[in-house]
Amino acid sequence: MAGPFQNPFGTPALTPESIERALGYTPEDPANKGEINGYASLDGTGKILVAELPASITGAVNFVGTWDAATNTPTLGNSGAGGVKGDYLVVNNGGTTSIDGINVWDPTDWIVNNGTIWEKIDNTNQVVSVFGRAGAIVAADNDYTAGQITGLPVTIGPSGADFTTFKASSDAGNNNHLIIGNVSETTNATLSTGNHNIVINPGADWNLGAAQIAHGEVNQTLNIEGMAGSSITYAIAATYSPFDAGAFSVGSAIKFRNLTVNNNSTSNGPNIANVSSQIYNDIIFNLPNFSDAGIDFASSETSKPLNAATNVTFVGGGTSCKNVMTASVVGTTSYYANIKFKGVFEDGGRIINISTQCIINGLDFSSIPTATASYSTVLRGTITNIIGPDSDQLDIELPSAKTTLSNVSIISGDIFVTVTLDRILITNCTIGGKFDLDLVAGTEPGEILISNSACGSIDSAGDFNSFSNMIVDGDINISGDHNGVHHCRVGPKGGGTGRTIIIAGSANGTSVANCHTDAAIEDNGSGTLERHPFVY
Repeated sequence: MAGPFQNPFGTPALTPESIERALGYTPEDPANKGEINGYASLDGTGKILVAELPASITGAVNFVGTWDAATNTPTLGNSGAGGVKGDYLVVNNGGTTSIDGINVWDPTDWIVNNGTIWEKIDNTNQVVSVFGRAGAIVAADNDYTAGQITGLPVTIGPSGADFTTFKASSDAGNNNHLIIGNVSETTNATLSTGNHNIVINPGADWNLGAAQIAHGEVNQTLNIEGMAGSSITYAIAATYSPFDAGAFSVGSAIKFRNLTVNNNSTSNGPNIANVSSQIYNDIIFNLPNFSDAGIDFASSETSKPLNAATNVTFVGGGTSCKNVMTASVVGTTSYYANIKFKGVFEDGGRIINISTQCIINGLDFSSIPTATASYSTVLRGTITNIIGPDSDQLDIELPSAKTTLSNVSIISGDIFVTVTLDRILITNCTIGGKFDLDLVAGTEPGEILISNSACGSIDSAGDFNSFSNMIVDGDINISGDHNGVHHCRVGPKGGGTGRTIIIAGSANGTSVANCHTDAAIEDNGSGTLERHPFVY
């Protein structure tokens, strides 16, 4: 049967056209849903899926080709003309075409449409690869040759060159040196001009032998810094050090940090002499067994040879080792801090002999096993925070006026203080043994104030001395005129030992007041003793 179906009741047959007319629209074929040139899918909320939105709406970039910035091909214009949001082109030929205010274009740059204007992504300076390696580059052996490295001469030990290598390199203007292994010097060397920095690698030793390092100009600074376990070793055969006045001028400065200094010399001579040296951070000086084996500082008004952050240890090499720290420039101020002495030193010899106005804060003699430690200072010195030897005598010479000695601690040993001039303040001391105050005959010293201290006993001579707020387990022996003993407890706690205050000499104007003694005062003086209330 040909033709459309005929309804026997006379009703017209259904056709696609009649169905569309009845519905009022054309139905979509489900096979075209989400397909190219089809129709978009909807999610459960009636929204179009993001995956089916164009890049110009989502903000994604869309590569549309290359662009010649010299000829503006293809043609692009201001305000984003010639593209839509997300379009980008890669420059294949650099040029100066001005697009939205940008007129410098190099090959591999991107020109990107942000929906309003064209913008530039500069890819010119990006590193493509390093030594042929791409990605996260890690340094590898043989990346550079020695000729390619500038600014840091390197000495390799133990077969490395001596300091003449540093000198030759630094003459070219490079004053930074790295010692990466054990290096031995053979000849003297003179630094080139300018300040120098030497770093010694962990565990490495810079062995100077008998060589000297000389300054290259006045007011020059040599910084020597060690790392863990690094050291300097030398064995000078004359009475100077590798860095003394004969080789390094006053006005120049040597600064040491984090080092062990081994002095293997066989004759008198200090580690460092007559330079404005400064020492920082954990320095150990291993000293030989002969006299004058320390540091001789050339002081200046602003000199701080050992600053508050310094921790310096001097290790004595034997019974002839003395004069560990000296300074001989009178009328200037130096600061010394945090100094510890270990090993063996000369019994009765001076460990510190500083003939300058100074401040000393932090001396520890407790690790000296058998020697008698001593030091002296002049000109208004301030000496504080001293730990004396556990059982030996600590000799302190104060041949200066206006000197302060404070915070001295000796567990069981004695302290012998020699005073040449007057106006000395001694305070806050704890002495296990005898406190012997020796006022040098013929100099008529006096005006010594000792207070707020405890000791085993006191022996004192001279005039105008004052003892106050003292705890003394033994006797107080006083001779001289116009002395005062006030607010003191004499004798151990509990009494019964007969300890007291013993007066000798003329004792004119000497007074005792408000003291607690274990026995009556022994007045053996020829003068008049002023007695004030006291208890015994």
